[in-house]
Amino acid sequence: MAVSIMHWNANGLLSKQSEFKQHIANNQETFLKEDKQIYVPGYDIIRSDRIEAKGGLMMLIKHDVKYITLPSPPNVECQIVEISTKLGKTTLVNTYVAPTKEIDVPSYQSLFSRPNTIIVGDFNAKNRLWNSPSDNTRGRAVEQLIDQNNFVVLNDGKPTFQNTQGHLSYIDLTIVSSNLATKCTWYTLNNMMGADHTPIVCRVEDILQTESATVTKWKLSKADWQQYRGQCRDHILNTDLYDDDIEKFSDNVMNMINTAANISVPKRKAGQRGKRKPLPYWNDKVKSAVYERNRARNKMNRANTQQKRGRL
Repeated sequence: MAVSIMHWNANGLLSKQSEFKQHIANNQETFLKEDKQIYVPGYDIIRSDRIEAKGGLMMLIKHDVKYITLPSPPNVECQIVEISTKLGKTTLVNTYVAPTKEIDVPSYQSLFSRPNTIIVGDFNAKNRLWNSPSDNTRGRAVEQLIDQNNFVVLNDGKPTFQNTQGHLSYIDLTIVSSNLATKCTWYTLNNMMGADHTPIVCRVEDILQTESATVTKWKLSKADWQQYRGQCRDHILNTDLYDDDIEKFSDNVMNMINTAANISVPKRKAGQRGKRKPLPYWNDKVKSAVYERNRARNKMNRANTQQKRGRL
């Protein structure tokens, strides 16, 4: 058994939906998928639309997979989900860096801060580390993030993009935390399904945790949001949420949200059709608090690193 993740820059999915649906039908796996919205039976759709007409991100995840969505850091175009597996929690990050954008290393640090993380996407980054003939600033920024956080690029040197003149590039990356590297297999598909980017598959030696046919559904329309806010406020005032261990800090925040929701939001049993994931959405103030804590922690770590280098 293995967890299979496919990522692909479709460059306009609607025009390629027939080929894509046929591929899904022939490969019943868990997919991490980029670009525009499309309805695929049997899959949850998570979309992040751009204000502009073109672009955007989308994930497709099979209905029975246990997962929660996590907030994205500011100024980074990405989607983050945490899936449950036999070995624990795995974080999947779907990201895109436009050719006109640069990678601000501090802004991307939080993507590399969680254990058991897989980061995929079109970075438009060139670096000899993954077989590009030359480096660019985005490629050097990605290399810095990899070195600082002990991550590994799984790409095996195959090109992932071909432009209209036939020029090949190596800009779609699969990056994993080092503890996952030996458990992963990376390969490209021969069928580009009408796009200029090659679909990429990463298989992880693990087993997904699935949900039963009957799941808990939050009755948000009958929630007491005033009580919910009060419960969160009291918890923040009376409990020390922060922990130097980012995983413990995240668990503390999750427990606060679930505790407040269990008191303030009614629930009922529901089938998988039209289900909601069993975690209420993050309050904006909670999101801001988490990211401010993470940014302060990363800043402190960078200062400590610079101080150590100064001693050497």
